[in-house]
Amino acid sequence: ATTTATLAATVATQFAVPALVARAGVGPALAAGLLALGAPAPLYALTADPLALAAVSAVRGVGFGLLTVIGSLLVALLAPQGAYGRTAGLYGVAVAVPNLLAVPGAVYLAENVSFALVFWLGALPVLGVPAALRYRTLGRRTDATARAWQPATARASLSPTAVLVAVTLAGGGVLTFLPIALTGDGTLAAAGLFVLGAAAAASRWWIGGVADRRGPAGLLAPTVVLTAAGTLVVAAGLATSGAAGALVLAGCAVAGTGYGAVQNLTLLVAFSRSGPSGSATASTVWNAGFDAGTALGAGAVGAVASAGAGLPGAVALTAVPVLGVLPLVARLRAG
Repeated sequence: ATTTATLAATVATQFAVPALVARAGVGPALAAGLLALGAPAPLYALTADPLALAAVSAVRGVGFGLLTVIGSLLVALLAPQGAYGRTAGLYGVAVAVPNLLAVPGAVYLAENVSFALVFWLGALPVLGVPAALRYRTLGRRTDATARAWQPATARASLSPTAVLVAVTLAGGGVLTFLPIALTGDGTLAAAGLFVLGAAAAASRWWIGGVADRRGPAGLLAPTVVLTAAGTLVVAAGLATSGAAGALVLAGCAVAGTGYGAVQNLTLLVAFSRSGPSGSATASTVWNAGFDAGTALGAGAVGAVASAGAGLPGAVALTAVPVLGVLPLVARLRAG
């Protein structure tokens, strides 16, 4: 319930961000997002009622929706000419490293110290408000006839976002169910999540520089294939009696490399197709696709596994939509 409430509020908010930024500027919108994400987090400690927890999560989802769109929008607004890939890579590291530390770290603290500490640490985003307000007027539109939401740009962003959805579907499935599939081996589960996150962070950083030199569209096919291959290796490891640790970790490394690279590349392709004036709309579509794919992956793997395929089989099946977008990737490369 809390995950659903968070993601529903996130996606609903994301589509309002272009208009909000056009009216208020990046700084106030970003500050509002930091406050909405961080300030309610300690309230989780006050109750175990599912509806109350879902309400807190919905407020935090609003904040997360603001942050995700504005974060990637800043790549388009602040990147030096000819360095969009490297700037997107830096943004990717800024997103990935905290997750790399916080996902396993929060689980450890909750189980060994207290849940309350984790909830209070969840309030830390409010410390970023002063930095956000430095960009008070950035992105503000003063022309009364300008439309913040651009339907043509949204349509142009759909193709790279569809590729992203397929890849994040696979990633969301692995991230959600790897700890469940490895319930009896918490060390391997934590190591797998760490390797997946570290590989994604490294590839988002590395691929940015390559994309600046060679263009992003031509790099999508091999990174999409890497994601599918890694997912299949993870599934093979989970299907092996006792869960083959080496296979699981190798699969996480390969899948994470493709997963992170595709995130960066699809964002760059979306921006290149939107042009500077459509960057807010492109960022919105891309981020909505990212969150929708992650949610679909978690739901689909759970449903398929429950239907009798088992978790290894369900994880393996997520490679099908990943490989299924290769014709779309080819059209993007052709322009």
